[in-house]
Amino acid sequence: MVESTLAGIIPGVVRPRLDLLGERLAAMGEDPRVEATHQVRVAARRLAAVLRTFAAVVGEPPACPIAPFRRIERRLGALRDLDILEQVLARDAGAADDGESRAALHRALEMVEQGRGRATRRALRAVGRPGLRRAQQGLAAWLEAPRFSMLGSLPAAAVVPDLYLPALGEILVHPGWEVSGTPQPDAAGAEALHALRRRLKGLRYRIECLAEWFGAPAERWLDELHRMQDALGAWHDEGVVLEWLLRADAPPVALDRVRARAGLVLDPWEGWRQRYLDPDERRRMRSILQGAARPRGDPAGAAAKEASRPPARAAARERAAPG
Repeated sequence: MVESTLAGIIPGVVRPRLDLLGERLAAMGEDPRVEATHQVRVAARRLAAVLRTFAAVVGEPPACPIAPFRRIERRLGALRDLDILEQVLARDAGAADDGESRAALHRALEMVEQGRGRATRRALRAVGRPGLRRAQQGLAAWLEAPRFSMLGSLPAAAVVPDLYLPALGEILVHPGWEVSGTPQPDAAGAEALHALRRRLKGLRYRIECLAEWFGAPAERWLDELHRMQDALGAWHDEGVVLEWLLRADAPPVALDRVRARAGLVLDPWEGWRQRYLDPDERRRMRSILQGAARPRGDPAGAAAKEASRPPARAAARERAAPG
């Protein structure tokens, strides 16, 4: 049996993600509504994750234009954060049972609304930039005649672990695991935990590129990474709400409500933390990524399916503030 090479796999991983970004940009148009904005942001993030993962294999630098896709991810992220924050503050203001809390929530809401107009203009400029269109066109042209470094001709099983294990290593030694218990989003160590969430999200998107290649254990791991990202994201979101309420001079009772919600969403944290610190579990995670030596299924077909999967975080973000 002829062994697969990354030169044979990468185009089938990149193409559906590039197509999906184009579709979602067209759907967004000139109306950056909350969900449309989020869909574009996720599509750009997934495409950037693929390009970053396989950067060493893609032979020509212009074929790997990550920067324009990361730019729209950041710009649209800022807009979506404000949209979701606006929703959460409006909800909490309607449910507040004391006048002082309600007034503080309305003050915070007014500040958020003032910033949304600026964020909308920046988001529309980002998606309309010529650089983004050139990057899309350049990547589409590269897909018609892709070129690779010498790594592209090697058996994929000999290369894939080397591309993935460094990202796992950065997570396993991350200082965020030092944070124990159920920390508050404004406590010491909160920033390290938020940084760890971003690392976990990046690893999740990388594994999704070749989920079927890695096999069933990777699918189970992805489910856990989804849950961790949701919980850590919702926890961080409550921290953002807390920051805006502090700016609005909210009373202690309003701040305590937010802290209580943050504690509830991060209740599973200690169990995850212990698992990622367990030596046997750490070896098992490495073995999953080294399992590319036993390829299964069609990784390109799995990539197309994964690229169109609705973002798991969308539902959680609708009930929380920005992250």
